[in-house]
Amino acid sequence: MPVYLLAIALMLLMIYIRGKELNLISLILSLTLLQSWFSSYSLSLNSPTWVISVLVFFYFTFPMILSTVKKYNLTAIKVLVFALSLWGVTQAILSSVLSSEMYKDFPIFFNYLINYFPLSHFCSFLLGVSGGMWFNASKYAIRNIYQSIALAGSAAFLVVFIINNQFQIANYLGFKFAFASSFFAPLFLIFIISISMCQSKVAKILSAKPLVLLGEASYSLYVLQMPIYIIYRYFFAGSLELSLVSDFYLYLVFLILISIFCLIAFERPTYKFIRFSLPKLAEDHLPIAFIRTK
Repeated sequence: MPVYLLAIALMLLMIYIRGKELNLISLILSLTLLQSWFSSYSLSLNSPTWVISVLVFFYFTFPMILSTVKKYNLTAIKVLVFALSLWGVTQAILSSVLSSEMYKDFPIFFNYLINYFPLSHFCSFLLGVSGGMWFNASKYAIRNIYQSIALAGSAAFLVVFIINNQFQIANYLGFKFAFASSFFAPLFLIFIISISMCQSKVAKILSAKPLVLLGEASYSLYVLQMPIYIIYRYFFAGSLELSLVSDFYLYLVFLILISIFCLIAFERPTYKFIRFSLPKLAEDHLPIAFIRTK
């Protein structure tokens, strides 16, 4: 959350410096993490953070999902079957809308509905929950390095191949698919589980500290990409006269370094405070009567 607020502050700063007009509703929705629920504001202010708005909705529903799983004693397979069914229904509806005359009549609204509306992506969250349940319940692990490479490599190849050929696939089948609306969720689930099952040297390589650091900084990188890009273009890019490729890589390095700094300076201290200091602080200041009832 600190980095999210920092990104908003940087966007507000650059709006002021560049003399742009601030939309107050956009700011309020971004601060309350509700922007993805409104078609006109889903990409407002800091556009990539529509995903954060969707994730907050997912996290809000997570306790209810766990409660339902425990109440009805649902297995990972049952949750997976339901999630895949919901995914199929979601894709059928959204892909049909994409190919219909309604989309041509109201392209802006239906583009929002397909790409940014939280409920359009809920199936992918359920798939992730089912995958996590299966992995926790399963004792299966691959310790052979060649089998690990074959499994993870095959899953990665499948994901990359379909992503790179999505339009050719759509043209071949003669039907438009809502690729941007969790279409690839089952493929990514297969890839993530494949990586998770690897207990060989592949896992040790992926657990290397530099890679873990980059993974932890990925949230800051995603949230800050827009404000940092605007700052970079406004203050640096024009005077450097670099080629497009060099310009991109310099911006990327700049963004990664700032993201790592934000991880160390903001995210980790906040996590430690919430995880350790806050519970202790709350316990120290709870009423004595409440403590005795624990």
